Order: sequence, then structure tokens, then C-alpha cells
Amino acid sequence: MSSQWLQCPLPDNFFKQLGKAHSSEIRRAIHKAWNLPGRKLYPALRNRVEQSGMLEVVTEQTQEWDGAFRYSDEWNRYPGYKSDKAQFEREVKKGKWRIQSGMLHVDMPTWLTLASLSFAQDSEKESPNHRFLKELFQLYIRRSYIHPFIQKEKKMMLYGHAVRCDVVAHTEDKVLIGETGGVQLWKVMALLYKGYTVAVLPHWTQQKVNPFIRKRLSYAFYLFSRRQSDS
Repeated sequence: MSSQWLQCPLPDNFFKQLGKAHSSEIRRAIHKAWNLPGRKLYPALRNRVEQSGMLEVVTEQTQEWDGAFRYSDEWNRYPGYKSDKAQFEREVKKGKWRIQSGMLHVDMPTWLTLASLSFAQDSEKESPNHRFLKELFQLYIRRSYIHPFIQKEKKMMLYGHAVRCDVVAHTEDKVLIGETGGVQLWKVMALLYKGYTVAVLPHWTQQKVNPFIRKRLSYAFYLFSRRQSDS
């Protein structure tokens, strides 16, 4: 679906011009540029992306899964990580899991709108690049499945551990869980053992103030699922 009808008032270099300004300053500039006040900004931009945002998905089969955990080192220092990694590598080699790697491509109006969404809500709990990936994943879900039911920040129990999943999408034939940014390997493995399909969108940068200074229209993602022949 093309975003040729997605009207975006921001110039291509909008975020580059703002540089490493404070998030509150960036947010004010976004409100002014879009001419949308307060609480109206997020739902308005969210609706524009859902209706007219462009997304192209390219995937391929792979056994190379490490890229899903790029910039996740600090998340994977838990006791037992080395044994988890060795076990997962064995299972991948045995063909237990189906792994796809790919890229999510957007055009400039969609990118600028998604980046604006990342600053549209004032939150000290997560970085704008994390929020961007969650918004991008929701666009992927809506372009890939018919009438999905999407839940955000879904809490669940995994083998006695309370966890929070970034995005949970219920589709006609599966439950797809999206994890963005830093991800723990044990969590992905546990979700797979429970029968879920797991998508991971890793961080593309360590810049947390304004990750959109440099234009980037393509983002990596990984899709993990149980092979149908595996019992």
C-alpha cells in the first residue's frame, strides 16, 4: 500500500535540523509542524499511518538469528544465558524453529509520521527509537493480516515469571508477539515453547535522544515460529 496520499507537512530534514534537542523541544516542534494540539496529535497521526502508510516487507529463510539481539547485550547478562544460547543453537540446527529475517521498508512520509508518533506521547519510560519500533511493528501487523486484534504492553506469565510483551496481535490463525529493542533470549525461547510466533525488531542505533537525525527508511526484523512438523 502506497502512502502517496499520506499528507506530511514535515520537510525531509526536519529531525536533522532539531539535532540532539531535548525531547520536550522536539515534541513542541512536532505539534507546531502538524498543527495538531495536545491529545489530538497521537490519534490523528496513528490513524494516518494505519490508513495510508506505506510498508514493503521482504523476508528470507535463515538460520542466522543473532542479529535479532543486536544491542541487547545488557539484557542478556542473566544467569543461564550461555546455556540458553547453546540450547537454542542446537534447536535451530535440528530444524525445530522456523526463522525468517527481513527488512521493513517505508517511504519518507511514512517515516516522518512514525518518527513524529515516537515523540507524540510524553514518556520517560522508553526511548523514542523503542516507541518507533512498536509503531512500525503495528503497521506491519495491519498490512500483513486481516482485522487483527492488537494489544500493547500485554502482561503474562512465562514459566512462573511475570513479563510484559510490547505488542500482542491475535490473527485468524496465530498469536504473534512483537518484541522491540533490547530483548532477552530466554523470553523469546519461552514464548516459542508456549506456541507463539515471535517477531523481533532490534534497535538500529544506540542514539536515544533523537534517533532520527540520520534518515533511515529500512529496518531489520526477525520472525521465529515452530515448524508445523514439530510436535
